Amino acid sequence: GWQDVSHLQLSTTEEQIILCKLGVGTSQSTANLIFSINIKSNFEWSLYYLGEPINMQQSNLFRGFSSHLSDIASVTKLFDKVNNCKVCAGNPDEKFNLLSDSRQGCFKDKSGTKVIAYRENKLQPCNTIRHTNCEILLPSSTVRCSACSNHRKTLHAMLSRQSRSSTDKTSVSSHTNYRYLTSNEKSIRLFEMHISICNSKKQIQHLKAKLDNISGSVTVSADTHDSLLDTVKLYSNHISKDYPKQSFPCLFWEQQMKALTVKDNRAMRWHPLMIKWCLYLQHKSNGAYTLVRDSGVLKLPSQRTLKDYTHFIKAAPGFSATVDQQLMDAACVTSCPDYKKHIILLMDEMHVKEDLVYDKHTGALKGFTNIGDINSHLLDFEHSLSDDGHKVEPIANSVLVFMVRGLFSNLEFPYAQFPCKALTGEQIFMPFWEAVSRLERCDFKVMGVTADGLSANRHFFMLHNDNNDELTHKVINPYTSEERYIYLFSDPPHLLKTVRNCWASKKRNLWCNGKEIRWKHLEDLYQRNRGETGLVLVPKLKYEHIHLTAFSKMRVDLAAQVMSDTV
Repeated sequence: GWQDVSHLQLSTTEEQIILCKLGVGTSQSTANLIFSINIKSNFEWSLYYLGEPINMQQSNLFRGFSSHLSDIASVTKLFDKVNNCKVCAGNPDEKFNLLSDSRQGCFKDKSGTKVIAYRENKLQPCNTIRHTNCEILLPSSTVRCSACSNHRKTLHAMLSRQSRSSTDKTSVSSHTNYRYLTSNEKSIRLFEMHISICNSKKQIQHLKAKLDNISGSVTVSADTHDSLLDTVKLYSNHISKDYPKQSFPCLFWEQQMKALTVKDNRAMRWHPLMIKWCLYLQHKSNGAYTLVRDSGVLKLPSQRTLKDYTHFIKAAPGFSATVDQQLMDAACVTSCPDYKKHIILLMDEMHVKEDLVYDKHTGALKGFTNIGDINSHLLDFEHSLSDDGHKVEPIANSVLVFMVRGLFSNLEFPYAQFPCKALTGEQIFMPFWEAVSRLERCDFKVMGVTADGLSANRHFFMLHNDNNDELTHKVINPYTSEERYIYLFSDPPHLLKTVRNCWASKKRNLWCNGKEIRWKHLEDLYQRNRGETGLVLVPKLKYEHIHLTAFSKMRVDLAAQVMSDTV
């Protein structure tokens, strides 16, 4: 601590007057300068505290003082103000000082060029992290200035990112692929997984024992059942008073009451809204729906009843007039505004397992390719021209799906599917234009088609190009009386993944403005920032972004984050 030698020391020269306050340490015999006020000949003044200059523009403590001291009263007031203030504490926490060790005591902005905070120990007896806009001097009741307080939040965020990024590859929660682990790391990780599985089994057994101790359902007599049912009917009037007659809560209560009174569950006829609600629950979780129904808490339709509704239309390859009518009903074509009839046609190919299935309703084997009558006849003609002339019906290993998506509505409808094998652009041509023709006859307006970057889809787009030297992005719609185009484009998520996969491929070379773009650059950036705490330069770059697997290559978020501005 400091002890006052005198309240004021005065030093004068021809150019300025210096007012000083001196202090002495408890174990020292020499005086040290605490602060000094320098007044020039033109009455401009400056302040030094412990030898450090104080910036008056960023300090709120001296906003009421003029840049010129014109009388003795203002000098005395300034001296008292400085004498009663204290130094901003900054952020002296040990965890923040450890965070600054890897940064050589300086914290920079996102660009890495400007220093926004630094470590110092001149104004405090210990190391502290101080912001460059720190006010230094504060009123005696304030611990730290606003700049250091705001930077304290940033330091906590850096510590949080450091803890998340330092996940051990051998931990159970790690997503690191096994092929990137050494034998020792695999052994440690398997041991950790064994311990985690054992703990999970103990917890499951504990929960099962706890459930067994809870008293289960109680079987009541027929008289008690009738009495409880009469009580429920007695209070049914409250439901009708609280909810409108046509509301779903009122309908749900009526359906439950009706199901309780029916002696045989097969005689129950469920309301369509109740069926839709149960289908929604089953779609969310089939297991949860079964658990609620089997518990007897609620009376719900059986899975067999719901299956009759979900399989009302028999799935078959190609187009169907029944599906067209169902699509029109779902979109409310006859009553919706004209702008809601604008749709986009989506095409995608899904791989399936090669197999044959017997249809018990028709007695036919399903699983062969079926990509339309014209395409089937062309394939038969190709087989007849082969050397042996033997016709072999190919088994499908993929399915081409057409889906309708509303541009200005929430319409999402799977329209048609075609089992195929080794799909080509020519084979897509006829089903696509037949789909456009049927949709236009249903009073829809097809505005475009989107697909992924499959070579067959790209070739299908090029089939509409009369001049092979130019890219095709639109084609006239021949099934409408108005002059309207259908726009052809690839969907952005697949384009993002394609660019990222080409970047990560060792067989491709990429350039931009004459400079080479290599995946090794990103790997070096990740390795360099992995040792730095906080991951300031690449906060979103993780292990999964660099080491791609067959599953991670399908994730759009990883591709978008790798090519974002933060990386």
